[in-house]
Amino acid sequence: MLQIPISTGGGNHIAETVNVGGTGLAIRLLWNERDGHWFADFESSLGKNFGIRIIPESPLLKSSNRVLPEGDLVLLRNAASGTEQPGYSNLGTEWGLYYVDGEDAKMLHSYGVI
Repeated sequence: MLQIPISTGGGNHIAETVNVGGTGLAIRLLWNERDGHWFADFESSLGKNFGIRIIPESPLLKSSNRVLPEGDLVLLRNAASGTEQPGYSNLGTEWGLYYVDGEDAKMLHSYGVI
């Protein structure tokens, strides 16, 4: 499992490029004020996944994964305490974005996390 460094820095738009499992991954996160959720676009040389609502403790790419064929992305709680849901100001602090490979996903699933 690999934590992907993200920081909102108080803004409503984040753009990062990271190396995940040997694949360059462009990440764009956008805060939707009306909906009260973060949305994401993910792009690699393998494909694109756009307009994904960030749902905590759930595989974000699932069966439509076109960017990371060897794994998935999941938002997990970093802090034992704090807010129940990721919000405008706690993404990257209380909640972190993680890359999980197949084995990590099986382990998290067995513990009821995803």
